[in-house]
Amino acid sequence: MKILYFGKPFSFTHIVAKKRFGPKHQYISKLTIIDIIDDLIKSRLYDTIGVVPAENTQAGMVYDTVDILVNDKFHKSNLAIQEELELSVKIYLLGHSKNLNNVKKVYSHEYPIKFFYDWIKTHLPNAVIIKLSSTSEAAYHIRNEKNSVALASKEAAEYYKIKILKRIQETDKKNITKFYVISNKNFPRKIFKQLPAEKTSVVFSVKDKPGALCDVLTILKNKGINLSRIISRPHPKEIWQYVFLIEIDGGLHNIKVIQALDELKKHTMSIYTIGSYYTLKF
Repeated sequence: MKILYFGKPFSFTHIVAKKRFGPKHQYISKLTIIDIIDDLIKSRLYDTIGVVPAENTQAGMVYDTVDILVNDKFHKSNLAIQEELELSVKIYLLGHSKNLNNVKKVYSHEYPIKFFYDWIKTHLPNAVIIKLSSTSEAAYHIRNEKNSVALASKEAAEYYKIKILKRIQETDKKNITKFYVISNKNFPRKIFKQLPAEKTSVVFSVKDKPGALCDVLTILKNKGINLSRIISRPHPKEIWQYVFLIEIDGGLHNIKVIQALDELKKHTMSIYTIGSYYTLKF
């Protein structure tokens, strides 16, 4: 099986994919999330899945992923979210010298930079912060930069042969990232866990009128369905209109969810599910 993942080797997407599916597969690095989705759409053989970042406890949603999920291209592609993965993220300071006074640049993905911004400003006050596409990209970038450091994984340090200077910890904060496993809806089910779906993600749009969104939420309330996430994004085709991505508790086997989705069709301009899935934690 081919597994497409975001970032250079040993990004956290790569790490969680290997923890989930093990070493006996072909892992293929992709530098953008849209590249993963495009390759999944083009692949007519049911031998390829993709793993993409979705949300971080501190930095919030990964909007590059969200914008793909709410686009008609995804809806018409026959792709779906099959699993949600949670990874407890451990960030390390990678570099060539333990003398932090000499550090001139610090590289990482924007989320670790945001998460550890106070630490960076305290311990690396003179370093220029440079954001890159992934933490593994940051590790790759400093291989030959003597006075630079990266915030990345210990696996990236080992892979790119860079010293681990220290683990960076914020004891009062949890750093957890969620990822989606995406594949064709007809992908052989044997590769996935035989677990009941716990959540369902739905994309919809409503008329631009008072109470339109409230009507949708009221249906969920009356059915006793918990809304765990709601996001609005610009409509891909209509100016100053918006689409909503919601996550609700319960899978498509749940009668309340089935009834609610059927009723929602009467109160929305468009509506479709993009996945019904369970969560695995690592």
